[in-house]
Amino acid sequence: MKLLKIIVMLMLLMLLMQAGCANFTGNNDQYTVGSVYQDSIQIGAKTVPLPEGAWTVIATGVVNEFRNICLLKEHQDKLFSYIWISVESPFKDARYGYNRSENLDRKDMLHVVKNENRSGEAQDGWYINHVIASFNPSEKYKIYRDRAAYIKEKGYRISSNMIGVTHRLTGRFQKEKYLHVNYYYNPEAEGITTKSSDNWSTSEWHVMRIDQSPEKVAFVEALKKEHTALHEKIKLGFGFK
Repeated sequence: MKLLKIIVMLMLLMLLMQAGCANFTGNNDQYTVGSVYQDSIQIGAKTVPLPEGAWTVIATGVVNEFRNICLLKEHQDKLFSYIWISVESPFKDARYGYNRSENLDRKDMLHVVKNENRSGEAQDGWYINHVIASFNPSEKYKIYRDRAAYIKEKGYRISSNMIGVTHRLTGRFQKEKYLHVNYYYNPEAEGITTKSSDNWSTSEWHVMRIDQSPEKVAFVEALKKEHTALHEKIKLGFGFK
């Protein structure tokens, strides 16, 4: 009788594990390449707000045990902005929470808002940074290959400089509570020209040089205002009250 109970429990455990994997696969598959979202996108129990416009899913996949979705917004002349969303997956062991974000402690960003940033605790913050855009395919992760293939196939033009606004939220000792969202804006699509640079520290967008261009300062100031409000929406969609 005892052996029968053990067998039954093992069978139930296997069914639960299969259900969990099926749910994860199903949730991942619903974000098919070409799906278009506006206003927000629902990922599990999280609602992630989207900036104005139509955002198309161009790649999905798991990287370092985090589930990722990449969306793209097309501008005129084949320019684009894009969003990279990372959430936890059932395969991630985060029983002790998540490490703090080193970026939230940096002093060379265009803007940083650090509310909480302790390892293992509920983290809450966001920052603005300029990015040297690169979309090289990766041998290790399919999502990077898919993203690069989509951009190449559609003939999009890659701007050398983009401005990234990153929001990070985690739960305390809860692996189901993780959200890292990167919103990458394209200044060139707004008519702001920048000399091509492959060096982050010498870019015209660097915090030590941006004051030389009033239009670049205004661009960043507008993002500060927009994402101050957006961060509160992200927190609500994450489950923070």
